Amino acid sequence: MTLKPLFLVFLLMPGVALADEPRMRCFSMSQMNGWRSPDGKTVYLRIGANDFYRLELARACTTLKSVSPQLVLHNRQGGPVCSVLDLDVRASESPGGIPEPCFPKTMRELSPAEAVALPRDAKP
Repeated sequence: MTLKPLFLVFLLMPGVALADEPRMRCFSMSQMNGWRSPDGKTVYLRIGANDFYRLELARACTTLKSVSPQLVLHNRQGGPVCSVLDLDVRASESPGGIPEPCFPKTMRELSPAEAVALPRDAKP
């Protein structure tokens, strides 16, 4: 009987449970201004002029290391992208090529210091 009130208190205080989780601002797919994948398992997205996001893939997406890869991002929800679950990520070797599924694992916004520290070959 005492577990029920504790459970309700926990549900009413979501900020406590999510305090260590990094916050991410939502963005529209139309705001994407470029991308780079330095290793086939990480994708850096430029959103707008100054915002950068790091997208970690569950496994290497080998097509991202081809000569002229095309990144194909679709929003599963049709609205703003607010989490990695909103994205369907695929890559093809050329426009019109058969896209390889790339399975996104995590996505987070980089801090301004992290964005400045990105190596030249990784910065979109």
